[in-house]
Amino acid sequence: MLVQVTPPDQTETLIESLLDGDCLVHRVSGNMLSVLHLYACDPREASVELGLFLRAWAFRHAPARAALVNDER
Repeated sequence: MLVQVTPPDQTETLIESLLDGDCLVHRVSGNMLSVLHLYACDPREASVELGLFLRAWAFRHAPARAALVNDER
Protein backbone atom coordinates (compact mmCIF):
# COMPACT_ATOMS: atom_id res chain seq x y z
CA MET A 1 0.00 0.00 0.00
CA LEU A 2 1.16 3.53 -0.70
CA VAL A 3 1.36 6.08 2.09
CA GLN A 4 1.94 9.81 1.64
CA VAL A 5 3.51 11.83 4.47
CA THR A 6 3.15 15.57 5.01
CA PRO A 7 5.23 17.48 5.68
CA PRO A 8 7.96 15.52 3.91
CA ASP A 9 10.48 16.12 6.72
CA GLN A 10 8.43 13.70 8.89
CA THR A 11 8.92 10.79 6.49
CA GLU A 12 11.93 9.33 8.34
CA THR A 13 10.04 9.44 11.62
CA LEU A 14 7.17 7.47 10.09
CA ILE A 15 9.55 4.97 8.51
CA GLU A 16 11.12 4.25 11.91
CA SER A 17 7.69 3.80 13.50
CA LEU A 18 6.50 1.46 10.73
CA LEU A 19 9.65 -0.66 10.98
CA ASP A 20 9.15 -0.90 14.76
CA GLY A 21 5.56 -2.01 14.02
CA ASP A 22 6.68 -5.02 11.94
CA CYS A 23 6.14 -3.48 8.52
CA LEU A 24 8.41 -3.52 5.50
CA VAL A 25 8.89 -0.04 4.09
CA HIS A 26 10.29 1.18 0.78
CA ARG A 27 10.60 4.88 -0.03
CA VAL A 28 9.04 5.44 -3.44
CA SER A 29 9.78 9.19 -3.51
CA GLY A 30 10.55 11.97 -1.05
CA ASN A 31 7.35 11.62 0.96
CA MET A 32 5.75 8.51 -0.58
CA LEU A 33 6.21 5.07 0.99
CA SER A 34 5.28 1.58 -0.06
CA VAL A 35 4.29 -0.35 3.06
CA LEU A 36 3.74 -4.06 3.61
CA HIS A 37 2.25 -5.27 6.90
CA LEU A 38 4.05 -8.54 7.58
CA TYR A 39 1.49 -10.22 9.82
CA ALA A 40 -1.83 -9.23 8.27
CA CYS A 41 -3.96 -12.19 7.18
CA ASP A 42 -5.22 -10.49 4.03
CA PRO A 43 -5.16 -7.10 2.25
CA ARG A 44 -8.29 -5.90 4.05
CA GLU A 45 -6.77 -6.53 7.48
CA ALA A 46 -3.55 -4.86 6.38
CA SER A 47 -5.47 -1.80 5.20
CA VAL A 48 -7.51 -1.49 8.40
CA GLU A 49 -4.51 -1.96 10.68
CA LEU A 50 -2.31 0.39 8.70
CA GLY A 51 -5.06 3.02 8.64
CA LEU A 52 -5.38 2.84 12.43
CA PHE A 53 -1.62 2.95 12.86
CA LEU A 54 -1.32 6.04 10.63
CA ARG A 55 -4.05 7.89 12.52
CA ALA A 56 -2.38 7.14 15.85
CA TRP A 57 1.02 8.16 14.49
CA ALA A 58 -0.35 11.44 13.11
CA PHE A 59 -2.02 12.21 16.45
CA ARG A 60 1.34 11.79 18.23
CA HIS A 61 3.23 13.80 15.59
CA ALA A 62 0.77 16.64 14.90
CA PRO A 63 0.64 18.59 12.67
CA ALA A 64 2.18 15.82 10.53
CA ARG A 65 -0.18 13.66 8.50
CA ALA A 66 0.10 10.27 6.83
CA ALA A 67 -2.58 8.88 4.56
CA LEU A 68 -3.16 5.80 2.45
CA VAL A 69 -2.97 6.82 -1.20
CA ASN A 70 -4.34 3.54 -2.50
CA ASP A 71 -6.35 0.90 -0.74
CA GLU A 72 -6.04 -2.65 -2.09
CA ARG A 73 -9.19 -4.04 -0.47
